[in-house]
Amino acid sequence: RDLHSFPTRRSSDLPDLRAQVGGMRHFAASVEDLSTWQNTPRTAVILENKETAYAITGDHAGVVVLHGHGFSVVNYGRITWIRRAQDVIYWGDLDLPGLQFVSDLRGLGIPARTILTDVAVLNRYRHLAIPGARPQRVAVPHLTRSEQELYTSLSDYAAAAGTGLLLEQERIPWPMAYPVLTHAMEQGSPEDGKD
Repeated sequence: RDLHSFPTRRSSDLPDLRAQVGGMRHFAASVEDLSTWQNTPRTAVILENKETAYAITGDHAGVVVLHGHGFSVVNYGRITWIRRAQDVIYWGDLDLPGLQFVSDLRGLGIPARTILTDVAVLNRYRHLAIPGARPQRVAVPHLTRSEQELYTSLSDYAAAAGTGLLLEQERIPWPMAYPVLTHAMEQGSPEDGKD
């Protein structure tokens, strides 16, 4: 199989997991192999792009970071310990497919929360956005209020411009994004999970 067909996982501060994979911090594995791990991380972080995952430095206790498979959300739903994690964080590109992904993830019963996924972030870094996909769905039922506002804003833009808008997560300046990501990993799941 092509390695790009597998979700890739980076483990952080999970000695038992590292022992099972020869001490590696970054590796590729099939969904079936990932599901054989019997432990449960406190936090599972799903990132759309590998560049962002590889930019995470240092260990974060109880955190496992996965990336890849942005268009195959069902694969994340098949990894058993993601469903058991206390907290699941999703951060992807600010575009219509990224919002569809998080809606689908929640539709599979994974109560993911997003970071840096709202109109304010899009507006702040709009000068870094490029043309993206147009809407492919009428409804995305599992979005929070702020995510739905972003979806509506992106859909309205696509209707007016004839093309979608895409702010890739790796274009958001790392000195701004990394503290938000690390804070989310350290904070754990918010009580209500919705805004």
